[in-house]
Amino acid sequence: MNDYFEAIAWCMDRISAPQRGVSMRELGEWITTYNEEVRTPKGETPLAHSRASLYRKFSSVDEALERTRSYLASREHPIPSALESYVITAKKTVGDPYTRVWNTDSSSEVLERALERAQRYGDDAEQVILAQHLAEKLLRNSGPSDKVLSRAYKVAESGYKVAANSPSRSRSKRLRHEQMLCARAAAWAAVRRSRVYIDNPDKTDRFLHLVETWKRREAELASTLALPVTATVSRFHADRASALIRDDREESISNLRDIAQFLLTTRKPGPGTDANDLVRYHDLTSIVQRLCAADWAFSTHPSHQGLIEQYFPDGIPDVVKRLRHLYGDDERGHDARTDAQALITLKEMNDALLKEYENASKNPSAAVVDVGDSTLRLPDAERLYAAISPVKAWTFFRVYEHSALHALAMARYAVAVHDIDVQQDTTLPELPIAADRLLTAARDFCRHAKKVTRPKAVDQTLLERVSLAETEIDKRLPAEHYEAVRQMRRDAATNVGPDFRTGERAFSVIAENTLTSLVLKALTSERLEQEQVKPLAIAAQTIHRYLRDRQSDASSEDIDP
Repeated sequence: MNDYFEAIAWCMDRISAPQRGVSMRELGEWITTYNEEVRTPKGETPLAHSRASLYRKFSSVDEALERTRSYLASREHPIPSALESYVITAKKTVGDPYTRVWNTDSSSEVLERALERAQRYGDDAEQVILAQHLAEKLLRNSGPSDKVLSRAYKVAESGYKVAANSPSRSRSKRLRHEQMLCARAAAWAAVRRSRVYIDNPDKTDRFLHLVETWKRREAELASTLALPVTATVSRFHADRASALIRDDREESISNLRDIAQFLLTTRKPGPGTDANDLVRYHDLTSIVQRLCAADWAFSTHPSHQGLIEQYFPDGIPDVVKRLRHLYGDDERGHDARTDAQALITLKEMNDALLKEYENASKNPSAAVVDVGDSTLRLPDAERLYAAISPVKAWTFFRVYEHSALHALAMARYAVAVHDIDVQQDTTLPELPIAADRLLTAARDFCRHAKKVTRPKAVDQTLLERVSLAETEIDKRLPAEHYEAVRQMRRDAATNVGPDFRTGERAFSVIAENTLTSLVLKALTSERLEQEQVKPLAIAAQTIHRYLRDRQSDASSEDIDP
């Protein structure tokens, strides 16, 4: 926010006399000027300046100016005379029917009432922006409720139609921009509804058709607003939805190749385009995830490996590594880059393990172990350990949003840990959890992935990989043992008394005891260097994000169908 306060102060310093009645649109124009004259020459990322973006940060112009004055005063910076005069004389117009009574943090109920009020006054612009905000609020808090998702879709659709029929639309760039955001929200709602009915192909396809329609509308509006990056990414999502409907693997791969090439060759907004036309983190992350899914599904596949070689001759990991550099240096950008690196790390583990097991199957001197009814030919324990050791435990938290990739990585890891344990006379470090617990969790994740992953195109092949990995788990974990571990896990959920040993207590108790020990050790240890602290900070942030998101009922914010 400090960047915005600096921008507003810079603009107010250029005003010779105080002004009244400054609108949020004019504030956006000020920041546009600041971007062009201050930030762009320095090579800094332009500040978002659309009316919608500013309303996400400030409930009104008065609030923006008052907070700017407070910011300058707190740092003992000079306060422009125009800003001082404006804040002192600022008063709300008595009886103004359009006085804003909501902001982006308002509840759904407040936004609903504000939307009804705007409808009564016939304020098209207010209706459109409220519809967009309300739809997003409903989507973020809906969980799997189709009733709420349906309401979100209708609200976004109504905002789009109000903008389309407004007499101000042709001359109002802001109104068309907010109409574009309504189309995006409607597509998001359709994606979420398609997932609710993932076991009903007809309903799923119907919602995917809606996704395609709305993303193409978003692309059309983006083109009229000189937003070529937004338009191209929106068309990618529309084309992907179309490929899913037709279950076309090759088109899915070619679409990924095209969007990746576009993003990697489009550096900065060109002349005549909006300075804020950059790929959104959600979109970039979804593209990275889809690329990784294609790599896991098709690389080394006997029937489909040729698709990867045809469309990605240098390999998908190279493309993903280059796409990582498109994230900014802010906290969210760093977080997203770490997620992408986690996918790469787990894929490298997957490939190394597959190679070890393939070599062992051809090696007559490989270790042979009987487990239950299965006879397993295993790679050397040290080679297995070398394949999994680069993976930190919290790396799995970084990829849980993509259920199939998360399940496949967990299955590979758990099987390797089991096969290390069953080999005798190893001096390798032990994990602080039994292999059968890992195998049980991996099997649960595999079954969950099959329920929530759409069995089409790339994901169909990925699910085949998940099924094969689950078969390897079954060889090592008989059904009765699996059920026994699950029962032990259920019992442990309520075992919190002092009579229970640490390993039998509920996870919340174990976690609190472990964190208490860790904090006390940190307080009493030698001061750590920055490089020593960095991996610990990443681990703590990763665990916090996982627990926070698991506590929420909301699904991923991603628009990827």
